[in-house]
Amino acid sequence: MMASPDKTPDSATEAGAVPPDDAGPWARLLSSLDRVLQWAVIVVMGALALDVLWGVASRYVLGDQARWTEELARLLLVWVSMLGAALVYRRQGHLGVDYFVGKLHEEARCLAARFVAALVLVFALVVFVHGGWLLVMRTLETGQVLPALGLRKGWAYSAVPISGICIALFALDTLIRGPQTNPLDVPPEGPPEVSLESPPEVPPESPPESPRPTVERGV
Repeated sequence: MMASPDKTPDSATEAGAVPPDDAGPWARLLSSLDRVLQWAVIVVMGALALDVLWGVASRYVLGDQARWTEELARLLLVWVSMLGAALVYRRQGHLGVDYFVGKLHEEARCLAARFVAALVLVFALVVFVHGGWLLVMRTLETGQVLPALGLRKGWAYSAVPISGICIALFALDTLIRGPQTNPLDVPPEGPPEVSLESPPEVPPESPPESPRPTVERGV
């Protein structure tokens, strides 16, 4: 849900950027969590790219693909998807239909954003946190192991409750402080935009007529 366009660029610091020095512990906690998620997604995505490249190289260059590359790629894809979903929710980047909400008054838009955040909070706690925790525990009890990596499969599913906790915290922040401006929607500071349109043509001014000299005739 998009926030009100009347927000100033300073409010973008509350949606993922570094908070000011006078920010409270709650804002600092969410800002730290945001940075941790950013670096986690960067590291996991980089590892996924290297793993896929090595899998392709070992198959077509060495002639024998490493067994663990495909299994590790699936594992990393699950983690980058779940952690990335929480990070994108923090930045209000998920798809949404805000046509009708955008026509409401500012207070009504804020109320609608809090209502949506409440639904997201309930969904994250029930499905992601509670359901994901049960999935992890029951999978660990079965003793299933990833054959190539040798890891217990239950730890691979732990990305679901971890992502649910992050989404729940971000949704709770919207309930407490209201919707925040998406930092991607704030125009960057810089020189004014230069218009590429040609200026309107101005008709040239005609030069002033020079006065005619007067000739005095003699008597």
